[in-house]
Amino acid sequence: MRIFIGSSNEQYPVVKEIRRDLMSKLSPNPIEIITWKEWFQRGENYGQNTWAVITKAIDYFDCAIMLLAGDDKIDIRREEYKSTRDNVLIESGAFAKAIGIESVFLLIDKGDQYHIPSDYDGLNVIRFDYERGADNIDAYRTMCERILQIREIEDIVLTSSFEKYKEEISYVQKEKRGKIK
Repeated sequence: MRIFIGSSNEQYPVVKEIRRDLMSKLSPNPIEIITWKEWFQRGENYGQNTWAVITKAIDYFDCAIMLLAGDDKIDIRREEYKSTRDNVLIESGAFAKAIGIESVFLLIDKGDQYHIPSDYDGLNVIRFDYERGADNIDAYRTMCERILQIREIEDIVLTSSFEKYKEEISYVQKEKRGKIK
């Protein structure tokens, strides 16, 4: 399983903490966790435009964790709210469309004055206290459980697909040997 972690530049220190903690919590499962900065700096991605790199990412990764922190301030109906950077919202939506909403985790700021678009209601939302950083035990537990459920489902699908493939190959081989007419 390959996991992408995305965020704003301001939240990158938290991304590194989350990556480190998830690696230890999900061990010994064979999971590759790559941060957005690592992905953008890979040789084949380096220097390409953002959308081209994100498009490659949604084809490569099985799961995405997106940090929706209150890095910006917006005014809505004369009220000020914290909001996530536009690019992080767009990338979250791209991943949700490409790999399915069940495989995208949105770590949303626990703050009262945080605004999230109503279109994101019903997605895999996990409340995350950005001031506590990696010390979000409940958020990690929920995320790890869901990631392992996705991995288990993938293993079942892959195993059943492989078994079906083996049956088809066996049938073709028997047919070639004249055992099936």
